[in-house]
Amino acid sequence: MAFAFAGACRSDPRGPTLDASSALAEGIDAASRLDAAPPLAWPALPRTLEAQRALISSCTLRDVSGAPDGGTEVSLDALARRSLARLDYAIAGEAAIRGWLDAWLARAGARDAYVLVGTHHDSGAQVRAFRALVRRPTRLTDVALEHLVADGRWGGLAEDAQRADGADLRAFLERGDLGALDRLARAHAAHDYTAWKFGYERDVLDIVLAARATGQRVLPCDMSSKVREALVGGGDGASDEVLRLRELHCLRALQDAAPGGPRRIAILWGHDHARPRGFARFLPPDTAVLRVHLFGARVLATPALDGSRGIVLNDAVLVAGTDAPAPTEVALFLPDEPTRGDVDRVRRAPEAAAATPEVRASSAAPGTLSLTPVGSDEPRATRTLRLGRDEVAATVGEGAHTYVLRSGGVTVVGGLSLARGERATLAFDGARRMTRLELEVRP
Repeated sequence: MAFAFAGACRSDPRGPTLDASSALAEGIDAASRLDAAPPLAWPALPRTLEAQRALISSCTLRDVSGAPDGGTEVSLDALARRSLARLDYAIAGEAAIRGWLDAWLARAGARDAYVLVGTHHDSGAQVRAFRALVRRPTRLTDVALEHLVADGRWGGLAEDAQRADGADLRAFLERGDLGALDRLARAHAAHDYTAWKFGYERDVLDIVLAARATGQRVLPCDMSSKVREALVGGGDGASDEVLRLRELHCLRALQDAAPGGPRRIAILWGHDHARPRGFARFLPPDTAVLRVHLFGARVLATPALDGSRGIVLNDAVLVAGTDAPAPTEVALFLPDEPTRGDVDRVRRAPEAAAATPEVRASSAAPGTLSLTPVGSDEPRATRTLRLGRDEVAATVGEGAHTYVLRSGGVTVVGGLSLARGERATLAFDGARRMTRLELEVRP
């Protein structure tokens, strides 16, 4: 049985073209310069459980038995707790996190690269965080959403039963067709129950609206209910076999929509799809894969954040849970109860020009402040200051920095960015979870 499906699930042999690679290197919109190629054939829809398992097995191209960075795969809660214990290695602030992601995409070189962003389905804030992460300018060629339904070409199923959101999404993105946008919104409301239940339908569509404004390509990714109904165990789409087939459906749809290379695709969906056993199993081993798991800002409780009252996040924080040189699984924490800090931000013109950026800091209780330039893997690049009520100062390099204060059992994490001649003054009160950040920046 597996052999019968093997031809339909071979890896895509088409490599990147010189033009696409050059476009990425030059910072040009690579999506507009990808070479078209004939679409890959889709297999017959596996209607029995035996056929589903055989197809999944024949299409699996990666080892899914362990964690991507070695060792045993851990639960999401364990990943979050392990990451929170490594805040000295954090990258804080939207601009710094976007810069880190851009550098990761650049390291993929001529290979395809996928950024798999896992979210909790009760969080509109996590959808908004994804939108901020992938907005232009970016090296990404495409953004894909589980919240929208992709057309299929499964064998043995009528074509009209497989039509979904593709045509309306393209009509709006390419021509600004408002009728198509209205149909897309109604289809999304019918398909995405959790977005309706937790009130973030608009957040999903805002990704599409922003893409229209900036010329970014958005692709649908999920399997339609009509296709799922043709599967044994289709039901609500939550069985392990159906989850994997939904991922395979997404991959085939992405290959149809973006047939050239190198692809740089960020996909927004639930956490399970972003784990090693999920979507990535169907990608060739030489494909670059980054798993980004979002935590915090949920309607429901986040068990992983229990016991984190001593952690204060002044900004979104990204941290890898391992010491691997090039981590493939990271956690992205959004400030939320019980981790959110209270930040009073003040901005004014510099008092006088300075040769290098400067940070001044004080703390209501004795503590230690570390300042680490984003993008540096060298321990000596971190500046460490002992703080008290009296202000101390240190010169730092230009660019983004992550600060970590440890004081009286409290850890405060945030980000700041300084250019030549600019200054930041930080005043911490860890016990009250308060930080005053005063920036002297040039207009």
